[in-house]
Amino acid sequence: MSDRRKVRLLFLAAVAGMLLLYPVLYVFDKPLLVGGLPMLLLYFFLIWAAIIVLTYIFVTDQNDRNKKT
Repeated sequence: MSDRRKVRLLFLAAVAGMLLLYPVLYVFDKPLLVGGLPMLLLYFFLIWAAIIVLTYIFVTDQNDRNKKT
């Protein structure tokens, strides 16, 4: 794995960890429903999905993605 890829994954892990800290979660812990879901649950799902998508983008090489299309 290249150094650039390692740095990106480390940065993603740090940002993901910060987004899941209590002070940030407290902002979204409101008795408000968005689309029938509590705001905190929606926040968790969106962060989770973003982490998965960004991990895929960082791990796959740009050339690999171009070859598939």
